Amino acid sequence: MDNSLDVIKERLKEQQAKIAVKADELRSALAELDDDQGRIDAALAALAGTALASSNGKKQEKRKTLAPSATKVQVVSFIAEELKQQRLMQEEELRARVEKKLVNSGYSRMGYKLRFKEALADPQFLRTPGGIQLGKEATSGQPPSVRPV
Repeated sequence: MDNSLDVIKERLKEQQAKIAVKADELRSALAELDDDQGRIDAALAALAGTALASSNGKKQEKRKTLAPSATKVQVVSFIAEELKQQRLMQEEELRARVEKKLVNSGYSRMGYKLRFKEALADPQFLRTPGGIQLGKEATSGQPPSVRPV
């Protein structure tokens, strides 16, 4: 009788080994499919304007990509708006107000310091001892004169 039990045990161990091998193969295939799915999700997210953010090995979640940087023209426009409301402003106060408007409008702060400096060089703005103000052309409602480059 011990002999028949040993045979049954051996057959069960063989089946167990086959199942373990098959399970390992399936786990490996599943891991490959998960990797493929992750690459496809990342590609689709990139095309949709979102990025996948990893949170310490946990499930990935979508987040919006960084806001765009403002252009010089946009910064000039915001400066002009501020100076139309308040005719003369100190540079630091103007910089802070324009920065706040840009951020509230969905732009990032990246490159803002340089864009602000470039925008203040625009001929429609005058730098006076009292601060920054719009030039006569900008306040008269006429478009600024075209300067040759």
